[in-house]
Amino acid sequence: MKLYPKIAERIPQYQDMAEAIQNNLTPILAVGLSAVHKAHFIESTAASMSFAGKTIAVIAEDEQNAVKIADDINNMSGAEMALHFPAKEFSFRQMEGRSREYEYLRLGAARRAQLQSSSHECRSGVTVNDASCCTD
Repeated sequence: MKLYPKIAERIPQYQDMAEAIQNNLTPILAVGLSAVHKAHFIESTAASMSFAGKTIAVIAEDEQNAVKIADDINNMSGAEMALHFPAKEFSFRQMEGRSREYEYLRLGAARRAQLQSSSHECRSGVTVNDASCCTD
């Protein structure tokens, strides 16, 4: 749907943000916006600009907001554009040895998404850092 990017292009603050991204002046902090407006700006940016293999990492204040932003972006785009990257692996039983297979699966899934939505807790984890999943 091209409606949301067309609306965003008329907003001066969005134009400033898009110009900063084009000039590689990142990261960008969006404060004072509700979650749906942040999702609108992010979805419009991804839909209207060429990222040629680059990934947009959206870091939310907690897991709940990260899920909400990813859902809002996907609903606006009409496709699965954003992928939520969970903070923790859940293990519901005692284990003597722990496999890192789940972490590698998360990294593989994250590389397939153009947009990654996660909490700051997730981004400070062992397998998630700028070098591993936010490469240019």
